[in-house]
Amino acid sequence: MAAEILNAIITETSITHEPKHDVESFIYVLAYSVTRNAVQFGSRNLDQATRQKLHNFFYSNFGQMTLDDIYSSRRGQVPLIVGSRFPSAISSPMVELMDELDELLAESRLKRKGNPKVLTHACVLSALDNAIAKMI
Repeated sequence: MAAEILNAIITETSITHEPKHDVESFIYVLAYSVTRNAVQFGSRNLDQATRQKLHNFFYSNFGQMTLDDIYSSRRGQVPLIVGSRFPSAISSPMVELMDELDELLAESRLKRKGNPKVLTHACVLSALDNAIAKMI
C-alpha cells in the first residue's frame, strides 16, 4: 500500500486515491516478490550469516503487523534497498531496477515549487522494459 494512503488511514484523514498510489503499491508488491525470491532461491549462494540477514530483512519489511510499522517501512522506502544490500542474491538487472524504482519514488515525494515529478505507469513500465531487456 502507498505510504500516503497508509498515513491517511493512520491519521484518519481523507485523501483522494490517485493513480500514483496504485503505481507505488505495485512497486512494493514487486519488491516483496523480488525479496521473497531472493530468500527462497538466491540465498542458497550466501554464507549463513548473510542468509540470516536477508531473512531478517524480509521479515522486518514484509512481516509488519501494525499500520504504523508498515508506514515507517514504506516511508523510508526500505524494501527497495534489497538489491544494494544483498546484490549476490539478486540478478544485476533486478538490483538496477530496484535502485531505479527507489529513485522514482524519492523524486515523486519531493515537495518542489512548480513541477514535482509524478510517479506514473509510463515511468515504471520504462524501468521494467529496461530491466527485462538486460535479462534477455
